[in-house]
Amino acid sequence: MKTNQVLYFGTSPDYFPFSYYDADKKITGIDVKLAEEFANRTGVSFQAVDFAYEGLVDAVSHFQVDLIGGALPLNQIIQQKTDATRIYFDAKYGFLALNAEAVSQNQIDFMRADTIIGVRKGTPFEQYLSTKLIGRGLLPSERSRAYDSWQQLEKDLQSGVINMILLDEPTYQRIFKIGKSFVFEQPAWLSEQFVFASHRGSNLIDEMNRVLGDMIADGTAQKIVDQFGSLQAPFAIKPNYLRPDDNFGYDDVSGTEQACSNDMLLMGIASDPAGPERIRVYNTGSCVWTTSYFVRQVDGYPSAIKRLPVSIETRPGFTYEFTVELSDAESAEQWTRWQMTAPDGRQFGQSIVLQRTIDSVVEETVQ
Repeated sequence: MKTNQVLYFGTSPDYFPFSYYDADKKITGIDVKLAEEFANRTGVSFQAVDFAYEGLVDAVSHFQVDLIGGALPLNQIIQQKTDATRIYFDAKYGFLALNAEAVSQNQIDFMRADTIIGVRKGTPFEQYLSTKLIGRGLLPSERSRAYDSWQQLEKDLQSGVINMILLDEPTYQRIFKIGKSFVFEQPAWLSEQFVFASHRGSNLIDEMNRVLGDMIADGTAQKIVDQFGSLQAPFAIKPNYLRPDDNFGYDDVSGTEQACSNDMLLMGIASDPAGPERIRVYNTGSCVWTTSYFVRQVDGYPSAIKRLPVSIETRPGFTYEFTVELSDAESAEQWTRWQMTAPDGRQFGQSIVLQRTIDSVVEETVQ
């Protein structure tokens, strides 16, 4: 970082309000702004780079980025393969219910119950429910309801349309505690703790911990949290299956005699307004990309083809080139996000973001 005076921050922008694409398709969020403030205070410029969530650890381990973050949990993989900062975000969520008996105190009981969970639309609580509960198989999507207002949530809780409301304690204190007969329970499993991380032996972590402490002490960190915590997501939050169990990683790859790691770097995008996008990527991992690997669209404007198999076996240290034919757009702009995917379905490497303005102007974005 000190050599080229740029802090490259790897993040998976799919977790509002910590790391996400705003309405202008720029990467932003609590963690992004904290990392940018760290860069400012250490005298370097800042660049956020979009990676698949499951590829973040390998990206920083292979020195593609200096720091990773964005709702990053302090789990076993992070502890084993990286150096992590202090826990800077420690949230405990809870369920609002008519009585304490309605609240499951452990995950097994929660999965077995037929309770319907309500959540305020566009909030961090909806993101948590969509990713950590629905996305990880703890809650079927049909057992969730998203509402435009707290008033409608309260009304449906009272009438039995829903059984519980997911929220945090400050929201409970502000809206539901005074003059109302609800109970608010916080099961121990309903929480999340986030860190930043760098490669093993990095000198960034001590400096990051020091600057985080300064930002907490002078109120900057709280201002950033308050700024984004008061926002409503600029997009519809959908069930997110791209962030699996917290112990993600690529310690082994099934079907190989020796463990290898998957990683990918985006080398370039070439466009023709009348033709397909030509993308060149580089195999920076140690696994061979067989024809069982594929590139998959994970976000953005619907494309005619959402899955493109790797057509030529690509060994580590070699490049692979493929094309993406964007659909005819009904709007003035197309924006799509793609990720390289292993045979077991796990995404890895730098995300491929394609942005095309219809009307003969074509723009490629490498983020």
